[in-house]
Amino acid sequence: MNKRDGFFANPVSGFFSRATTRFALVVGVMMVLGLSSLYATPITGRLIMNGTTLAGVDLNTVDFNYISGAPSATTMGMFQVGFGSTNTFAGLVGTNGTVHSFNRTMVPVGAPVTFDSFILLPGIDIIMTELVPGSFGSAQCGAAPAPGQTCTPAIPGGSAIEFSNSSNGNGGLNTHAAFNVDVMAKNTVTGELSSGVGTFSADFSNESYQQLLAILATPGGVITSGHHGDFTITFSSVPEPATSSLALLGGLLVLLGRVGMRRFNRSR
Repeated sequence: MNKRDGFFANPVSGFFSRATTRFALVVGVMMVLGLSSLYATPITGRLIMNGTTLAGVDLNTVDFNYISGAPSATTMGMFQVGFGSTNTFAGLVGTNGTVHSFNRTMVPVGAPVTFDSFILLPGIDIIMTELVPGSFGSAQCGAAPAPGQTCTPAIPGGSAIEFSNSSNGNGGLNTHAAFNVDVMAKNTVTGELSSGVGTFSADFSNESYQQLLAILATPGGVITSGHHGDFTITFSSVPEPATSSLALLGGLLVLLGRVGMRRFNRSR
Protein backbone atom coordinates (compact mmCIF):
# COMPACT_ATOMS: atom_id res chain seq x y z
CA MET A 1 0.00 0.00 0.00
CA ASN A 2 1.29 3.46 -0.89
CA LYS A 3 2.14 5.33 2.24
CA ARG A 4 -0.20 8.08 1.06
CA ASP A 5 -3.09 5.61 0.95
CA GLY A 6 -5.09 4.35 3.89
CA PHE A 7 -5.96 5.86 7.23
CA PHE A 8 -3.58 8.83 7.09
CA ALA A 9 -3.86 9.47 3.35
CA ASN A 10 -5.95 12.65 3.60
CA PRO A 11 -4.56 14.92 6.32
CA VAL A 12 -7.57 17.20 6.09
CA SER A 13 -10.45 14.74 6.19
CA GLY A 14 -8.72 11.82 8.02
CA PHE A 15 -9.45 11.34 11.70
CA PHE A 16 -5.83 12.17 12.55
CA SER A 17 -5.53 15.35 10.49
CA ARG A 18 -2.60 17.59 11.22
CA ALA A 19 -4.81 19.99 13.16
CA THR A 20 -6.38 17.13 15.13
CA THR A 21 -3.08 15.60 16.12
CA ARG A 22 -1.67 18.93 17.19
CA PHE A 23 -4.82 19.61 19.22
CA ALA A 24 -4.59 16.20 20.95
CA LEU A 25 -0.92 16.79 21.73
CA VAL A 26 -1.52 20.25 23.17
CA VAL A 27 -4.55 19.20 25.24
CA GLY A 28 -2.75 16.13 26.56
CA VAL A 29 0.30 18.14 27.62
CA MET A 30 -1.93 20.74 29.29
CA MET A 31 -3.81 18.05 31.23
CA VAL A 32 -0.64 16.36 32.42
CA LEU A 33 1.02 19.65 33.36
CA GLY A 34 -2.16 20.83 35.05
CA LEU A 35 -2.45 17.68 37.14
CA SER A 36 1.26 17.84 37.97
CA SER A 37 0.76 21.39 39.20
CA LEU A 38 -2.16 20.35 41.38
CA TYR A 39 -0.19 17.44 42.78
CA ALA A 40 2.66 19.78 43.70
CA THR A 41 0.65 21.24 46.59
CA PRO A 42 -0.30 18.40 48.97
CA ILE A 43 -1.83 19.17 52.38
CA THR A 44 0.90 19.14 55.02
CA GLY A 45 1.83 20.90 58.22
CA ARG A 46 0.60 21.64 61.70
CA LEU A 47 -2.98 22.72 62.29
CA ILE A 48 -3.68 24.66 65.48
CA MET A 49 -7.41 24.83 66.26
CA ASN A 50 -8.74 27.38 68.72
CA GLY A 51 -12.32 26.45 69.56
CA THR A 52 -14.85 29.28 69.48
CA THR A 53 -17.78 27.17 70.71
CA LEU A 54 -18.27 25.29 73.97
CA ALA A 55 -17.65 21.55 74.14
CA GLY A 56 -19.87 19.32 76.25
CA VAL A 57 -18.84 15.74 77.03
CA ASP A 58 -20.45 12.78 78.75
CA LEU A 59 -19.34 9.14 78.73
CA ASN A 60 -20.75 8.57 75.23
CA THR A 61 -20.74 11.86 73.28
CA VAL A 62 -18.46 14.74 72.37
CA ASP A 63 -20.55 17.78 71.45
CA PHE A 64 -18.43 20.62 70.00
CA ASN A 65 -21.34 23.07 70.04
CA TYR A 66 -22.87 22.37 73.42
CA ILE A 67 -25.78 24.54 74.56
CA SER A 68 -27.64 22.66 77.31
CA GLY A 69 -29.15 19.30 78.26
CA ALA A 70 -27.69 16.10 76.88
CA PRO A 71 -24.77 16.46 74.45
CA SER A 72 -25.71 16.00 70.79
CA ALA A 73 -23.72 14.12 68.13
CA THR A 74 -25.36 16.03 65.26
CA THR A 75 -23.97 19.51 65.89
CA MET A 76 -21.06 21.33 64.23
CA GLY A 77 -18.69 23.29 66.44
CA MET A 78 -16.67 26.27 65.26
CA PHE A 79 -12.96 26.97 65.54
CA GLN A 80 -10.39 29.38 64.19
CA VAL A 81 -7.04 28.38 62.67
CA GLY A 82 -4.50 29.68 65.17
CA PHE A 83 -1.02 31.16 65.01
CA GLY A 84 1.64 28.48 64.95
CA SER A 85 -0.09 26.61 62.12
CA THR A 86 2.38 25.72 59.36
CA ASN A 87 2.67 24.79 55.65
CA THR A 88 -0.82 24.43 54.13
CA PHE A 89 -2.48 25.76 57.27
CA ALA A 90 -0.22 28.82 57.68
CA GLY A 91 -2.14 30.58 54.93
CA LEU A 92 -5.42 29.84 56.74
CA VAL A 93 -4.54 31.51 60.06
CA GLY A 94 -7.60 33.43 61.21
CA THR A 95 -9.90 31.37 58.98
CA ASN A 96 -12.95 29.72 60.54
CA GLY A 97 -13.63 26.00 60.24
CA THR A 98 -16.08 23.46 61.59
CA VAL A 99 -15.63 20.28 63.63
CA HIS A 100 -18.34 17.62 63.75
CA SER A 101 -19.60 16.21 67.04
CA PHE A 102 -19.79 12.43 67.45
CA ASN A 103 -20.72 9.62 69.81
CA ARG A 104 -19.40 6.14 70.55
CA THR A 105 -21.91 4.50 68.19
CA MET A 106 -20.73 6.58 65.22
CA VAL A 107 -17.06 6.30 66.18
CA PRO A 108 -16.27 3.26 68.36
CA VAL A 109 -13.04 3.54 70.35
CA GLY A 110 -10.10 1.79 68.67
CA ALA A 111 -12.01 0.69 65.54
CA PRO A 112 -11.25 1.71 61.94
CA VAL A 113 -13.80 4.26 60.73
CA THR A 114 -14.34 6.70 57.88
CA PHE A 115 -15.90 9.67 59.67
CA ASP A 116 -16.07 12.10 56.75
CA SER A 117 -16.27 15.89 57.19
CA PHE A 118 -14.97 15.59 60.74
CA ILE A 119 -13.06 18.85 60.28
CA LEU A 120 -13.79 21.18 57.36
CA LEU A 121 -11.72 24.10 56.10
CA PRO A 122 -11.74 25.81 52.69
CA GLY A 123 -10.60 23.13 50.22
CA ILE A 124 -9.79 20.64 53.01
CA ASP A 125 -11.81 17.72 54.41
CA ILE A 126 -10.20 16.04 57.43
CA ILE A 127 -11.62 12.52 57.85
CA MET A 128 -11.30 10.70 61.17
CA THR A 129 -10.05 7.14 60.68
CA GLU A 130 -9.72 6.09 64.33
CA LEU A 131 -10.55 7.34 67.79
CA VAL A 132 -7.42 6.16 69.58
CA PRO A 133 -7.86 4.33 72.93
CA GLY A 134 -6.54 6.23 75.94
CA SER A 135 -3.15 5.02 77.15
CA PHE A 136 -3.07 5.90 80.85
CA GLY A 137 -4.90 2.96 82.43
CA SER A 138 -7.42 3.13 85.26
CA ALA A 139 -5.36 2.29 88.35
CA GLN A 140 -5.29 5.89 89.61
CA CYS A 141 -8.78 6.88 88.54
CA GLY A 142 -10.27 6.29 91.99
CA ALA A 143 -7.24 7.30 94.07
CA ALA A 144 -7.26 10.29 96.40
CA PRO A 145 -6.51 13.37 94.25
CA ALA A 146 -2.83 14.31 93.96
CA PRO A 147 -0.53 16.02 91.46
CA GLY A 148 1.03 13.81 88.79
CA GLN A 149 -1.82 11.30 88.61
CA THR A 150 -3.15 10.01 85.29
CA CYS A 151 -6.35 8.18 84.36
CA THR A 152 -8.13 6.62 81.41
CA PRO A 153 -11.52 5.47 82.77
CA ALA A 154 -12.39 1.79 82.40
CA ILE A 155 -15.80 1.71 80.71
CA PRO A 156 -17.46 -0.86 78.44
CA GLY A 157 -16.22 -0.45 74.88
CA GLY A 158 -13.09 1.38 76.03
CA SER A 159 -12.34 5.05 76.58
CA ALA A 160 -10.30 7.54 74.57
CA ILE A 161 -10.03 10.16 77.31
CA GLU A 162 -6.71 10.78 79.05
CA PHE A 163 -6.89 12.76 82.32
CA SER A 164 -3.93 14.12 84.27
CA ASN A 165 -3.72 16.12 87.51
CA SER A 166 -1.25 18.92 88.15
CA SER A 167 -0.74 21.41 90.98
CA ASN A 168 -2.39 24.80 90.59
CA GLY A 169 0.24 26.39 92.82
CA ASN A 170 -2.24 27.18 95.59
CA GLY A 171 -2.61 23.78 97.19
CA GLY A 172 -5.26 22.64 94.72
CA LEU A 173 -5.29 20.81 91.41
CA ASN A 174 -5.87 21.49 87.74
CA THR A 175 -6.91 18.85 85.21
CA HIS A 176 -5.79 18.39 81.63
CA ALA A 177 -8.10 16.22 79.52
CA ALA A 178 -7.35 15.02 75.98
CA PHE A 179 -8.18 12.43 73.36
CA ASN A 180 -6.27 11.45 70.20
CA VAL A 181 -7.43 10.68 66.67
CA ASP A 182 -5.93 9.37 63.44
CA VAL A 183 -7.04 11.24 60.33
CA MET A 184 -6.72 11.60 56.57
CA ALA A 185 -6.66 15.14 55.15
CA LYS A 186 -8.26 15.35 51.71
CA ASN A 187 -7.58 18.11 49.20
CA THR A 188 -11.12 18.55 47.87
CA VAL A 189 -9.81 20.02 44.59
CA THR A 190 -7.29 17.34 43.61
CA GLY A 191 -8.46 14.38 45.71
CA GLU A 192 -5.01 13.95 47.27
CA LEU A 193 -4.89 12.36 50.71
CA SER A 194 -2.43 13.02 53.50
CA SER A 195 -2.22 11.08 56.76
CA GLY A 196 -2.17 12.71 60.14
CA VAL A 197 -2.59 12.48 63.89
CA GLY A 198 -4.27 14.95 66.17
CA THR A 199 -5.14 15.75 69.76
CA PHE A 200 -8.12 17.58 71.21
CA SER A 201 -7.61 18.93 74.71
CA ALA A 202 -9.28 21.00 77.41
CA ASP A 203 -8.04 22.37 80.74
CA PHE A 204 -10.00 22.67 83.97
CA SER A 205 -8.76 25.03 86.67
CA ASN A 206 -9.10 24.20 90.36
CA GLU A 207 -10.69 20.81 89.67
CA SER A 208 -9.18 17.34 89.89
CA TYR A 209 -10.11 14.69 87.38
CA GLN A 210 -11.67 12.77 90.26
CA GLN A 211 -14.20 15.61 90.57
CA LEU A 212 -14.86 15.49 86.83
CA LEU A 213 -15.36 11.71 86.92
CA ALA A 214 -17.85 12.13 89.76
CA ILE A 215 -19.88 14.48 87.53
CA LEU A 216 -19.78 12.03 84.62
CA ALA A 217 -20.90 9.19 86.89
CA THR A 218 -24.06 11.13 87.78
CA PRO A 219 -27.09 10.41 85.52
CA GLY A 220 -27.16 13.18 82.93
CA GLY A 221 -23.76 14.43 84.05
CA VAL A 222 -21.92 16.63 81.51
CA ILE A 223 -18.60 18.42 81.77
CA THR A 224 -18.10 21.54 79.66
CA SER A 225 -15.09 23.51 78.54
CA GLY A 226 -13.49 25.31 75.65
CA HIS A 227 -11.56 23.05 73.29
CA HIS A 228 -8.22 23.16 71.52
CA GLY A 229 -6.90 21.00 68.69
CA ASP A 230 -3.35 20.28 67.56
CA PHE A 231 -2.87 18.21 64.40
CA THR A 232 0.19 17.15 62.41
CA ILE A 233 -0.48 16.26 58.76
CA THR A 234 2.12 14.50 56.58
CA PHE A 235 1.77 13.88 52.85
CA SER A 236 1.21 10.37 51.47
CA SER A 237 -0.21 10.56 47.96
CA VAL A 238 -3.33 8.47 47.34
CA PRO A 239 -5.03 10.08 44.29
CA GLU A 240 -8.76 9.74 43.78
CA PRO A 241 -9.83 7.36 40.94
CA ALA A 242 -11.28 10.24 38.91
CA THR A 243 -8.01 12.14 39.11
CA SER A 244 -6.04 9.04 38.10
CA SER A 245 -8.34 8.65 35.08
CA LEU A 246 -7.70 12.24 34.03
CA ALA A 247 -3.96 11.68 34.25
CA LEU A 248 -4.30 8.53 32.13
CA LEU A 249 -6.44 10.34 29.56
CA GLY A 250 -3.93 13.18 29.36
CA GLY A 251 -1.10 10.70 28.79
CA LEU A 252 -3.05 8.91 26.07
CA LEU A 253 -3.77 12.18 24.27
CA VAL A 254 -0.06 13.02 24.33
CA LEU A 255 0.78 9.58 22.93
CA LEU A 256 -1.89 9.73 20.21
CA GLY A 257 -0.89 13.24 19.26
CA ARG A 258 2.76 12.26 18.86
CA VAL A 259 1.92 9.13 16.87
CA GLY A 260 -0.49 11.08 14.64
CA MET A 261 2.05 13.81 13.91
CA ARG A 262 4.75 11.24 13.16
CA ARG A 263 2.51 9.38 10.68
CA PHE A 264 1.31 12.63 9.15
CA ASN A 265 4.89 13.73 8.51
CA ARG A 266 5.80 10.37 6.99
CA SER A 267 2.82 10.55 4.64
CA ARG A 268 3.96 13.81 3.10
